[in-house]
Amino acid sequence: MTDASEMRALATDSRVAVVIVAAGRGARAGQTDGPKQYQRIGGRAVIARTLDMFLAHPRIGPVVVAIHADDSALFRSA
Repeated sequence: MTDASEMRALATDSRVAVVIVAAGRGARAGQTDGPKQYQRIGGRAVIARTLDMFLAHPRIGPVVVAIHADDSALFRSA
């Protein structure tokens, strides 16, 4: 069994995997211009800003984005 100091060392050295769920359609928000995650704020899509934030963090490991089956082109252009 490991002691508390070994557990803390493991916790500080570990990285976290991220799953970004971005498959919504924006129906509840009354979106008419497509899903919210692809809307642009300051010239950049919300999903692109979100990805950049996670990818830049040193404790983040793999990042997976779950998108709607119909959104491949939107995701690529984001």
